[in-house]
Amino acid sequence: MENSGVPGPDRLINWLLDHNASIQGIRPAVIPGSGLGLLAVHALEKGQIILSIPSSTLLTIDSPYLRKLRLPQKWTTHAKLAVTLTLWQDDPKSPLQEWRATLPKQTDLVESMPLVWPDGQHFLTPKAASHLEEQRKKLERDWNAAVSDAILADTSSTRKTFLYCWLLVNTRCFWWDYPALPKHSQKRRKLSQDPQECMALCPLMDLFNHSSQGCEVNFTKAGYTATCERDYAEGEQVCVSYGTFDNDFLLVDYGFILPHSHDPDIVSADAISLDHHILPRCTPHQLTLLKSTGYHSNYVLHSSSAPYVASSTSWQPCHRTEVALLLLSDSKESIWRAFVEGRAPQLQKGQREVVGQLLARVCEGLQEEAEDRLRSLKAFSSEDEGRKEENERVASTENIERGGEEKGIPPAAKKTLEMRWTQIRDVAARMVEDLRAS
Repeated sequence: MENSGVPGPDRLINWLLDHNASIQGIRPAVIPGSGLGLLAVHALEKGQIILSIPSSTLLTIDSPYLRKLRLPQKWTTHAKLAVTLTLWQDDPKSPLQEWRATLPKQTDLVESMPLVWPDGQHFLTPKAASHLEEQRKKLERDWNAAVSDAILADTSSTRKTFLYCWLLVNTRCFWWDYPALPKHSQKRRKLSQDPQECMALCPLMDLFNHSSQGCEVNFTKAGYTATCERDYAEGEQVCVSYGTFDNDFLLVDYGFILPHSHDPDIVSADAISLDHHILPRCTPHQLTLLKSTGYHSNYVLHSSSAPYVASSTSWQPCHRTEVALLLLSDSKESIWRAFVEGRAPQLQKGQREVVGQLLARVCEGLQEEAEDRLRSLKAFSSEDEGRKEENERVASTENIERGGEEKGIPPAAKKTLEMRWTQIRDVAARMVEDLRAS
């Protein structure tokens, strides 16, 4: 294993090797725009195990470090891990110093995470905003638990540190269901009932950046392994897939989005929500029908290898969207139910044309929304607009301590929001063009 040239990761690598980890053919490196990542030191082959991290080096709720703290059992796993990191934050003698030296700085999280954007939350898509509200409730739940049980002090500085540590856990945890325990043990049964409790923090493994396709990550009671899913060239970044998530989810949970590929053969994992453009068009009776059949909401445009119309982009509506639009087309309810129940599994030519016309109008509304958001972002200016970028970063960090009341959008946040709305505008515009031409 070659040195990375980055002091923090090198110390972590040496510590892991001393604890029986195996690191083959990869090294940490600074990836422009993505922080630390992992690069191939030499050519790597498909099926090659490039990283093995023993379970003894993980941070979980069963780790000796956490057991020593005797945190309340009723807390979530997320809360326990975040509080542990918070208590360690200013302690130079706390455990896992080598790993913690590789974690992103607080200012970097401030710039990337919507949860701590002062004004940028207003510019999220409705789907992202809804997910952000769920995330905020989880944060408050965990913070209130720590304060009410007198484990953390209810001060602005402590909350600032806790928020940072809570986001670290949220962005860097791996699935872990304590495989060393008997399958029928009480803890395993409890974890199986609530998958969100299955969390572990895994040193070095958390430096893998996300791609829609990446190395295969597995775990056993011995620990985690990462295996190449394809060949890699020397110097190429090696990634893993965090899961099949759309860009709204990635933005809220991880603080980044993936670009759309211009290659029609590459199917994106992204999806663009249409709920707020379809549901308001429905009558109360239509809404009742959609709810009773399980087709209310979750309408999206998604990427596909099969074009929806001739000469189309790789984007198309999901089946749920077709169900809703067929209902809006004033088709007879019996015809609509036949489609819903699978007795008429495909839209007939006439139905498809009507649904396509409705979809074009929906996409026109989506395009207008995106263009309006882009104009607003361009026009947006905070009271501190003239300050330098570094001052913006410092002020944004201070914003956490003041509870998110300061106005402004971090530069990186504004760039990400513009990229997201540009993606939506371009997909909607191409859909309208192709549907009108078909």
